[in-house]
Amino acid sequence: MAAPAAKTIAKGLGFPEGPVWIPATGELWFVELKGGRISKVDSRGKLHRVVQTPGPNGMKLHPDGSLWVCECTRKALLRVDPRDGSTQVVADSYGGKPFLGPNDLCFGVAERCYFTDPHGSTKEKRVGALYRRARDGKVYREFDGLAYPNGLALTPDGTKLVFAETLTGMLFMADRQPDGSLGGRRPFCEVGGAVGPDGMCFDAAGNLYVAVYGDGCVRVVSPAGKVTEELKLPGRNPTNCCFGGKDLRTLYVTETEHSQVLALALDRPGYQLPPSEDALVY
Repeated sequence: MAAPAAKTIAKGLGFPEGPVWIPATGELWFVELKGGRISKVDSRGKLHRVVQTPGPNGMKLHPDGSLWVCECTRKALLRVDPRDGSTQVVADSYGGKPFLGPNDLCFGVAERCYFTDPHGSTKEKRVGALYRRARDGKVYREFDGLAYPNGLALTPDGTKLVFAETLTGMLFMADRQPDGSLGGRRPFCEVGGAVGPDGMCFDAAGNLYVAVYGDGCVRVVSPAGKVTEELKLPGRNPTNCCFGGKDLRTLYVTETEHSQVLALALDRPGYQLPPSEDALVY
């Protein structure tokens, strides 16, 4: 299959990250980490800068329609109302200590939020961690001792969580327990990269799309943990990706070498968490 051509839908951005498709409005939201902004491209293709916050990074759509953002400068998890731009801190510490600097997040059943906290971690100083925030607001540490944990995503069947450890070039998989906790962590796929794997998302068939920072591509990983495809991009530094557009057949990618958001038309639909807990089957 020929690789799809990438179309630029926004440019001149300040380190774009965290793309989120809003089905109800046909808008693509994303953050500008170095610009300190949460922005969107509306259904007519116009760019809007909506919210100011010092260091937004990963962002996801909550089942209630709000946007949750990893704020690495404020060392917090934020809830953003896309209607008026108001923000609320929903988590900023664990065990009485502030986070290092949250990076990316994803949602699971019962509105549980999983997020990575890597700031300051290296191969030699593995202080990064992965957390879970329950619906009642309580935060649990699932894994620690990580060398820059980054993007993460729950499999479409809800049974497993995959996360990137950027500085080792590895993806890891863990089993989701009925209470939302994670266990059985194991290597899933080595995707490599000049820097390493960053943000990710699943398609409806369970294939994982991983933005590989420094390699100018999104690598597609099968459910068996094998790289099966490489989508080349016009820019070396993709940071994250999500599915959107009509029938979720467009892959949106944020890319920082050229400060842009790209769109790739694919022949397969992506997966997006259902909008309410009632629709969830796992």
